[in-house]
Amino acid sequence: MPDKYPQLKIRNLDLLNPRDKLLFNKRLFTVVAPVYQFVTKALSFCRDSAWKRKLIQCLPAMKNPQCLDLACGTGDIACALAEKYSGGSIVGLDINEKMLTLAKTTAAFSNIRFVRRDMSHTGFENDRFDVITGGYALRNAPSIPETLKEIFRILKPGGYCALLDFSKSHRPWLQAVSLSFLTIWGGLWGLILHGNPDIYAYIAKSLKYFPDRAALKILLAETGFKNISSRLLFFGFLEIITFEK
Repeated sequence: MPDKYPQLKIRNLDLLNPRDKLLFNKRLFTVVAPVYQFVTKALSFCRDSAWKRKLIQCLPAMKNPQCLDLACGTGDIACALAEKYSGGSIVGLDINEKMLTLAKTTAAFSNIRFVRRDMSHTGFENDRFDVITGGYALRNAPSIPETLKEIFRILKPGGYCALLDFSKSHRPWLQAVSLSFLTIWGGLWGLILHGNPDIYAYIAKSLKYFPDRAALKILLAETGFKNISSRLLFFGFLEIITFEK
């Protein structure tokens, strides 16, 4: 299959530049959207749904919470929130219009609405949400520190956040092993589905610049969050991290 998207090359991609990262992710998920449901299963060895169920199970019982799902993609976590909190109100936020179009066509819950916004600059008022979630969201944020500050700003005092994402050990040799595996595995599916290995090899590159587990917890604490805890999944390749304001 020919590479129809030659601009999606990661070799010279500057992931420390928020604007470049934002533009790349807009293009990336426009390409990925039609196969997103399939490829998340393929990349995760069919474990993605189970991990997201564990994410939802981490959330506290609430009667009518205001919920926000960051980088909601095709809306699976937003739908799970709507099911868990049937009396609540759920907003699914994503930067990509194509992903949101798919989410709107598959979400069968009346208490969900979807908006196209940047997770680092959501435009919501202070102290708006009781619950904030994200599946593979924070690693893709244009600026991780700015996004954490934004989560802190819009989360209510006592509010709860749970994020599922790839995880990075503080040990260099384990980092090397995991990044090599993700580069090969992601590159294979990029070739199969798009003719471009960089499409999913981007996961490994983004993880290279992502804080390791210890550094992420320090960053969360410095942002002002408390009760920070985490649960490793899939031999430490992934992590659910939870915290409160």
